[in-house]
Amino acid sequence: VQIVDAGSPRMLCLRDGTVTSVGLEAQLPLGMFEETDYVAQDYRLDPGDRLLFVSDGVHTVPAPGGEPYGDRALARAITATRLLPAADVPAAVLRELRGHRGRPEP
Repeated sequence: VQIVDAGSPRMLCLRDGTVTSVGLEAQLPLGMFEETDYVAQDYRLDPGDRLLFVSDGVHTVPAPGGEPYGDRALARAITATRLLPAADVPAAVLRELRGHRGRPEP
């Protein structure tokens, strides 16, 4: 697959139950400058792989005790979605994030 990083802070890949960061060449956010040329990067996907874009705001959400939502918590939340349909993944990860914040959804 070809991917363009146009200002997305991070992309993660869930492959075989393991979450890894996909290293992309940082490029300017989309729409920042009209004349920006973006470079597509190749990334090999295997059957069953799942890509997730993660906003920088995810890591700044504090728990009631002040602990930030870290990489391990995010990896656990993403791994827990491995059997869900792709369309259900964002809501499931957001539920985990809200639970960390101390406001779980019903």
